[in-house]
Amino acid sequence: MRLDVSGLTKIYPTGKRALDEVSLSLGPGVFGLLGPNGAGKSSFMEILAANLTFESGTVTLNDAKVSKTIIEFYNDVFGFNEFEMMAIDGERMVINCGTIQQFIYLHGEEAPMTCPRLDHFGFSVETLEQFDDIYDKVKAWAERDERVDLIEKKTENLHDAVEMTSFYVGFLLPMMVELQHWKFIRK
Repeated sequence: MRLDVSGLTKIYPTGKRALDEVSLSLGPGVFGLLGPNGAGKSSFMEILAANLTFESGTVTLNDAKVSKTIIEFYNDVFGFNEFEMMAIDGERMVINCGTIQQFIYLHGEEAPMTCPRLDHFGFSVETLEQFDDIYDKVKAWAERDERVDLIEKKTENLHDAVEMTSFYVGFLLPMMVELQHWKFIRK
């Protein structure tokens, strides 16, 4: 893993400059972040986790900008795309969820949005093959990025009428996605 930070600056609305042109490069290994209270350690970590906006600079993880990692995951796994004409880096992200009528609209805020782990939005696919293809993509991402939060797939029999196969996944957004496949049981 490689982390590159260049010219990172964070100024809060109060005028407090938490980070001022911070630049560093880290390769594999164990590192500590030390400093007195108010030195910007928490702000730095929140930016790395894509939970906090910043005024200027770049943060690159394994040669990919952290702000773009969200789009890369959701595009690769679900086929979601960013409405680039609506995006303002660090302030607004709009993600198309299959059709122009379905989208996720995110505002960058000083305090990151949170919700209970199992708050989610869900959708279903028509075939079990589509389901398994998406599930395999999630598993591949989980193997290379520990931030993928996966609740393994399971199949439930609902009232002897439907078999529902589902899994939940979260990645750098406050809500998870539930993917479902429904198989109707004929008697």
